[in-house]
This record gives sequence, C-alpha cells and structure tokens, in this order.
Amino acid sequence: MEENPYLTASLSWGNWLRTGQFLSFLYDRGQRKYYMVKRQDLAHYEYTWPESISPLTESGPTLCANLEVTVPWTHLHQFIWGIRPQCYVYAQLPTDIERHGLPKQAKHTPNLRTIAHFGMHDSPFDNPSWNTEHFMHRPIDPDIMFTVYNKTPINITPVFNFWVNKLEIGHVGDEDADGTLHVAQTSDDPPKPITRYNDVLEKLSKRVIPCRPITLLPVRAPATTT
Repeated sequence: MEENPYLTASLSWGNWLRTGQFLSFLYDRGQRKYYMVKRQDLAHYEYTWPESISPLTESGPTLCANLEVTVPWTHLHQFIWGIRPQCYVYAQLPTDIERHGLPKQAKHTPNLRTIAHFGMHDSPFDNPSWNTEHFMHRPIDPDIMFTVYNKTPINITPVFNFWVNKLEIGHVGDEDADGTLHVAQTSDDPPKPITRYNDVLEKLSKRVIPCRPITLLPVRAPATTT
C-alpha cells in the first residue's frame, strides 16, 4: 500500500493483519481457535450521526449497521476510527457490553461520564488512534453500537472516520483448554480432517510459528473479590 502523505502514520500496514499471517482468539470454555488470513481488503467509511445532539445531552445507543460482518466464521473485520467534533463516544461491542470500562465501573453513568469513553483528543478524525482498535466476527460479535455525549455548549452532529481491514480467514484448527488439538475439517459430508494442517497447528500451539492473538469478547471480572 503506497503511503498517502495526507493520512496519519496510524494507517500504515504495520498494525494491520496481512494475507498469509496467522491469528487466534479464545472461544467457548477456553478453547483457542487458529486461523490464517487468506485475503484482505482495506475499506474506508465516514459515518455521520443520525441526529443533532444538544449540549450536555446523550444520544444512542445507535447501531452502525454498515459495519456488520455478514459472513459467519470465515470473515473478520479489524478496524479503528477517529471522531469529530469534541464529544464522548462509548462503544458497545458486543452490542450489550460497553467496552473499555473497569470491573468496578463497567460503564458510564449520568454522574460519571469519564469512564469507557473516547474523544476527539484521543482519536482525532484525521488521525485515528490504534487505541480504538476492535475486531468484529460473526457469530461472536457481528455488530457494534455507539453512544455519544455532547460535552460542549453548542449543538453538534458527530462524524466517525472508520478504516476497516476486511479479512477472509481460513480455519486451521482448535486447541482445547487442556491442550488437546483438533485440526480443521473439510466441508465434505461426512467432513474429513485437513491433514496438511496437522504440523502447522502443532507449531502454532507451541508458539513456533508467529501468530497474533486477538480479543473478540471483552475481559470480564467481578466488581469485588474476596
């Protein structure tokens, strides 16, 4: 990808997943799933908030429908965004979970706005920050919603600047919580193990082959511990 001098260095290919790379994520009951990036394509999308927001008023949550991942299991979106003008942005991914909160303060309240929030100072419209990086995958977290709070004394209509790395991924295999490996299977009836992945899966499990672990579901913890 040729570097555009009018875009931030944040959009260089250094942090984007690339074709041929491996990734993994935790799934149900501590199982880790391994995939290889088969194809990728960078998308750009500017989203204007559907209404004007009055001063000291909250709007949303609003589903950003165009970011939806439409193909199950084999497609993944890696994305970052910038925002304008100044406001507080809260992301819900999955749509019932507010990201970037703390165990004892999981989401913002009318009395505490400065929790789990982003602003233009964190990720400017023309200079999106990797602090906003998220991943979307169907069926785990195919949709994202946003809530916006206008902290300014004037009406605003926020605009998001999304950069999306659309990925087609191929399943290599799974690793259970106890270390048991299961190589990916074909789509035949009945399915058959893809034996050429046996060695690759074992090396991924042993961290011999470079692999990027990513987070789909949020890190949850109890509000208090004993």
